Amino acid sequence: MIDKRKNSNSWKTILAVFIGSALLSGVIIFTMLYFILPEAPQAIYLQGNPEGIRELSTPRDLVDFTLPATTGEDLSLSDFHGQSVMLFFGYTYCPDICPLTLTHIRQTHDLLGEYADDVIFVYITVDPERDTVERLQQYMIPFRIEDYTVGLVGDDITLQQISADYSLYYQRHDDESNNYAVDHTASIYFINEWGQLDTIFSYGTHPELMAEHILNKVR
Repeated sequence: MIDKRKNSNSWKTILAVFIGSALLSGVIIFTMLYFILPEAPQAIYLQGNPEGIRELSTPRDLVDFTLPATTGEDLSLSDFHGQSVMLFFGYTYCPDICPLTLTHIRQTHDLLGEYADDVIFVYITVDPERDTVERLQQYMIPFRIEDYTVGLVGDDITLQQISADYSLYYQRHDDESNNYAVDHTASIYFINEWGQLDTIFSYGTHPELMAEHILNKVR
């Protein structure tokens, strides 16, 4: 007569040995990989803080570009060398992100006080089909930023050429009514007086924090 209890215990023993061996093998493999594999390359950016400020470990050179500007002439990024720049992307038909960003731009500028003239704000549209130079000029007036903000009309070729520098993403959702939305990167980029990308402010970063960070750079 077969002893069912003995047979059950044998299977339990075999299963326990199998699980124990698997766990031990996993520990051994993990330990070997940990000490043998090379370290991952260091990230470009320092770890961001909860306030949404990411400062580059080393300021990075940027590709120069030239675009039509609200000043009435074509301007290049290099034209701003010698002056710090707060650069951001958007479009005038934006229903939510851009209005808040422009409001924060005005507040940040005001908080810079006597150092406000050391910083120029640059607004690049990613919707050149609708955003002409004239429309950009009119769009900035209600936000009261037109005196210290330059609007640039970005074309697709130029935007693609500089997209890697800013991790820029934009996608137009075209429709027949021409009333389409555009998804786009909403960060603000602080470029130092030598034309190098220095800091990235996440969308919604409080103006006081941006102003404090900028003052630490320009004073």
